[in-house]
Amino acid sequence: MCHNLMTAVLIVSTSLSVSAQRTADWSVELAGNAQKIVIQDFTGIPIIQTESSFIGVDPETRKVAWTAKRASSKLVAAMEEGTDFYSVNMTPYVLVRENLIDSRNGQVLMDKDRDGYKEVGGYEVIPELNSVIVLTIAKGMVRIYLVSIADNKVLWNTDLMKNSIIESVDMTPQGQAAAEANDDGDIEIPVGTSLVSPDGYLFYRHKRNFFCLKSTTGKVLWTEKTAAAELLLSPDGKTLLVAEAEAGPAIEGAVSRPKGKKVSAYNIATGKPAWKEEVKAGAAIRWLDAHPKFLAIVHRKGCNLYQYSTGEPLWKNDFEGRRIVEVLPNEEGYLITYESGYKAMQVGKDGVSRWKKPQLIETEEGEENGDDTPDESGIDRFHFAKGDVLVAADRIRFVPAKGSGLKRWKMKLSPSDRISYDPVRHNLLVLTLEKLLLLNPDKNPKVALDLKVNLKDPYAFDLFEVREKVYFMSSEKEYVILDPESAVATHKFYPKAFDPTGLLFRAAFAGLASAGLTVREDYSGTRAVRWGKPGYCNLEANNSKSEKASADAIGTVFSLMPPSRFNAFKSGRDFAYYLTDQEVSGKGKNVLIKVSKDLGGEADKLVFDSARPLYQVDEIQKKVFYVNKNTLKVFQM
Repeated sequence: MCHNLMTAVLIVSTSLSVSAQRTADWSVELAGNAQKIVIQDFTGIPIIQTESSFIGVDPETRKVAWTAKRASSKLVAAMEEGTDFYSVNMTPYVLVRENLIDSRNGQVLMDKDRDGYKEVGGYEVIPELNSVIVLTIAKGMVRIYLVSIADNKVLWNTDLMKNSIIESVDMTPQGQAAAEANDDGDIEIPVGTSLVSPDGYLFYRHKRNFFCLKSTTGKVLWTEKTAAAELLLSPDGKTLLVAEAEAGPAIEGAVSRPKGKKVSAYNIATGKPAWKEEVKAGAAIRWLDAHPKFLAIVHRKGCNLYQYSTGEPLWKNDFEGRRIVEVLPNEEGYLITYESGYKAMQVGKDGVSRWKKPQLIETEEGEENGDDTPDESGIDRFHFAKGDVLVAADRIRFVPAKGSGLKRWKMKLSPSDRISYDPVRHNLLVLTLEKLLLLNPDKNPKVALDLKVNLKDPYAFDLFEVREKVYFMSSEKEYVILDPESAVATHKFYPKAFDPTGLLFRAAFAGLASAGLTVREDYSGTRAVRWGKPGYCNLEANNSKSEKASADAIGTVFSLMPPSRFNAFKSGRDFAYYLTDQEVSGKGKNVLIKVSKDLGGEADKLVFDSARPLYQVDEIQKKVFYVNKNTLKVFQM
């Protein structure tokens, strides 16, 4: 049920004149004809693939900085992740033929022939150490290298274990589907997978094993054979807490796995178990919280609190309640909020309920008894002064607060629908295949504003930015700028020309936008926010202090960017770029359009003199790198 508001949709007119391709600001001649071009997102270095080489060009000197030969087996292949080239995101490095190269000057930090490893299997940025761990296979061993981004050198390497190529394989349909989902050629391990303690211990995970190393030397202090889903430190930093993963195959690349029922503890100094026996929760664990005075383990059926020293429960029996969102200590004991916030129960320090019945949310129609979402499903709860909006995978519901004067409502969702939330203006946006909806019960009492935008391809929208005054939503060929105060939407669709590079460009910068969210919010007030699936906005992640700490630490890594690039990065990216067909002097031409994310409108245009242009856009420093045959042309745009 939606309230249809007649929203003005402004279709931006093309006001800039289009002429033949303008003169480049500068250019470089290359040895060989170009096949592909990418931009190293951390340094801004354009890297061009020719028939036989990779060529890095320095935008500061405007000269070729380095050349690296391609693998002979890949000479006919286009540059793509999973061949003989990887860009190591959030670092200044690239991998060429399994060698780690500084994209700024071509310096080889890791050489597989010199250093004796066969291949690179993965990498993980460690913000706490301003470094990146590179996982390799060397002489039948799993070997990791710690490379300092700050010092630009390999600090140490160490062999962890024998490389076992035989893993237990889950032949069930679910197991095979999981294997296919993780077989995407990606070697990037999410930030926060490893853990660094205040005393300098590094905890590294690989398949069904985790290792405790001295972060300064790489010395392996102890190992444990456990499939870990999450690692936590006790408040004093002396104990490692390990939430084991749900049973299943250890799939290479599948770092994030659902939690099982068990939590173990280890003395960091000795590697010995800190408890007589592991904690076994009453059901699959949802989240853990390392509170200063206790460890809270919340599972699908309830929760309990545990002592760090022994692992003994503070309560004789678990508190029973599904979808617990908070355990708050108070003078009487603990206030537990559950059923997605609908219910609350006061328990004593012994965990026994102090109230005869739970406190319920008072609504306009009386008391709300709870939600009926299945236990295995996720749910996102958004609190407003006039009530709560609850989003599950299949529906949105509004529960009005007592005295609000509003009526409850609900609407169905499909699996392809997505949501995003602005925590500053407290607006919830819902993108369906047919509509763009804006929800805010405090400002719009009649359910939802149905923004009359005729989206050509809603499913393709992948970027969402909360800007100072507007929201900017975009796909490769379409954008919407929404003023949340006036509900006026500016919409434009560009028929997409053949674009052999646009997808790679977009994927690279989407990753950078996500990783740099904290930095840009701190410096410019602009936040890059992802569209998310309804009911999956990370309740567990919101209760994971280790993930929050990792997100905060990322800003330090980005400060190691080249100064001119970091300054541009802090100021934010105010323009988007779209390749389309337009008529130029009576002929169809490929034209790159520069669009303001705040105002809409076309700020600039670039006509390509090729039917299939090879180009990349550096949104951070507003440059277009265009290669035609053996010439790289650079336009400030």
